[in-house]
This record gives sequence, structure tokens and C-alpha cells, in this order.
Amino acid sequence: MTNNWVATGQNEHFPLMYHWRLLPCEQDELNINYWENSPAIRQRVEALNQATTCIAVFLEYIPKNLHQYLQDEMAIGEHHAEKALTWIDRDLKDINEFMLKQNLIHFDAHFNNILTDGKKLYLTDFGLALSSMFELSEIEMNFFKLHQTYDNACASVNLLRSIIGNLFDRENWITKLQEYLQGKLDITSPQIATIIKKHAGVAMIMDEFFQKLQKVSKSTPYPAIQLEVISKKR
Repeated sequence: MTNNWVATGQNEHFPLMYHWRLLPCEQDELNINYWENSPAIRQRVEALNQATTCIAVFLEYIPKNLHQYLQDEMAIGEHHAEKALTWIDRDLKDINEFMLKQNLIHFDAHFNNILTDGKKLYLTDFGLALSSMFELSEIEMNFFKLHQTYDNACASVNLLRSIIGNLFDRENWITKLQEYLQGKLDITSPQIATIIKKHAGVAMIMDEFFQKLQKVSKSTPYPAIQLEVISKKR
């Protein structure tokens, strides 16, 4: 799918896959208890645990992931950070909007799964991706429809986690974001401040959602309505 997008000139933000091979692999022992014994996830985990074959994929080489690149650029100084964040913010939006038009949601676009050559972004690792073109049950199709905002929302929270983490504190980035929005911290760059303001509302909703997933219940509902409302205000 992504190879065709690149080859036909529809979108260049995906690394080319040159080759693949099926290889023997050792059985794994993934923990079903982490997923609160969901029957659907249990079936998937048991299948993975019993698998005897894995796929080796040979992709186009891209030198850095976005996490590394943004950390390096922000360490150099404000001017480099401004330039990088401007085109990164644009590319994230373009990639996610393009995929959604192709009826695809990535579901795992954290910054270690996004590569860059310093000129553009390349999205990889589609292991959790979902498409309405797949053979879906009614429940799965409803899930797809409910999560239309997911990739863009993840881009917002991951971008601000990186910005605030590099500027202030990686471990307590959400606290530092709140302090900045309350006027307790200062950012001298108007461009960076504008990007933070644009993504802050969505980022805080998504961080709360992720915290509940990790600490309360894996069945925490996705805040689709909240995200839709706040996204319209941006």
C-alpha cells in the first residue's frame, strides 16, 4: 500500500520496502494479564506466542528517527528548533490527513516510528494499522469510524512531549506544559509558542487518556467527542 503511494507519486512520506523474507523464529511469551484478559486480545497474543515464523522486512535507509532528530536540533539552539518544528508540524499534518483520505489509521505513530533525513518525515511500522478496506466486522468498522482523529491527536501529544521535554523536563513534561500555559514558564520563540498553543488542548486530553489506559483500565473509552470539539477550535 505505502510502496504504491510512493511509486505512483501520491505521497513520498513513506520508506520504500525493497524486499521481505519469512524466517523461523523462537516462540514468545507475551503477557495476557497486562491486557486484562480481553478475549479478543487473548486470541491474538496466543497466536503470537505460538508463531514459528516471522517476517524480515528490508526498507529504504533513513538516518534518524524523529525523536533523535528533534532532540539534536533543539539542543543546537532556538533557530534550529524553529526551522525544524515548522516543517515537522506541517509534515505530520500532511501525512495523517493523506492516510485518512486513503481510509487508513496508523495507531502507532510515536516519534521512534517516524524517520527523517532532515528534509521530510517518513512514517514506518504499520503493525497496528487499521483500514476500512480490510475485512472488518461491524464492531471493527465502528471502531475505525470512532478513531478518525487518533493519528492527528497522537501527533499533537507526541510533538508537545518532545518540545516541552527538551526545553524543560522530560519526566514531568505535562506538568511543565501546564505551568507554561499558566504563565509560570517562559518560551522566547514566538514560533514555538504558537505551535505549543495550537496543540496544547489536544495533547492534554490525549495524555489523560493514555494515563487512564495505563493506570486505570485498558478499556478506557477513546475521548472522540472531546477531541472533535477542541480540534474545531484550533
